Amino acid sequence: MYCKDLTFFRISIAVAIACTAYDRQQLDTMSPESAAAYIQDVLAVVFAHSDTDVSVEPVPYPPSSKIPLAIGLDGEVQRLFWFYPYSEQSAMALELEGVLQDVVKDAVRLPA
Repeated sequence: MYCKDLTFFRISIAVAIACTAYDRQQLDTMSPESAAAYIQDVLAVVFAHSDTDVSVEPVPYPPSSKIPLAIGLDGEVQRLFWFYPYSEQSAMALELEGVLQDVVKDAVRLPA
């Protein structure tokens, strides 16, 4: 079942990223706070049918082409996600899946 759950998890992340838009016109001025809010919105869709509490906070880092974000799950599990504003949606989905793939069992709870 793990392979099947991982497939559903991959799909849920890809759909959440595709459906949660951010203004790609303002990528040069994207702040760490707006990147954290975007990933928070994506993960809210992914974990909508689970009891998992998700928080996303920017990590202090010098201005560059990548933005480090701390993803918290249920106040216990912390993950570091490197947000690249210019990356394609498919690449972002793969990266986010890789960061969170060990929590698949909690994310894949679809209502009947």
